[in-house]
Amino acid sequence: EKKEADAASARGKALEICQKQLAVKDNAGTRKELLLIAGAMRYFLNDNPAALKDFREAAELTYSNPKLDAEQSKNFNAYLSALLKEYIARIEAGTKPGNR
Repeated sequence: EKKEADAASARGKALEICQKQLAVKDNAGTRKELLLIAGAMRYFLNDNPAALKDFREAAELTYSNPKLDAEQSKNFNAYLSALLKEYIARIEAGTKPGNR
């Protein structure tokens, strides 16, 4: 709380890491999750147009991870989809981070 510059710096670093992971071809199955993370960091950095782009792209994908069984992947995909809907709705409603 009240460490906005530190939070912004950490979110910027997280976004950089996420962007590197998005560039790795072996991460195709987890692209939905990575785009959600990138979009969330952009949202909290007040870059709603870029966040919305990430969220909308992610919403079109299906999560898959060979380390999980089919049911686990399906459930995690549904969870990610629910989060994406919530973020998209918040941006479209003009809700700022931290406000409900």
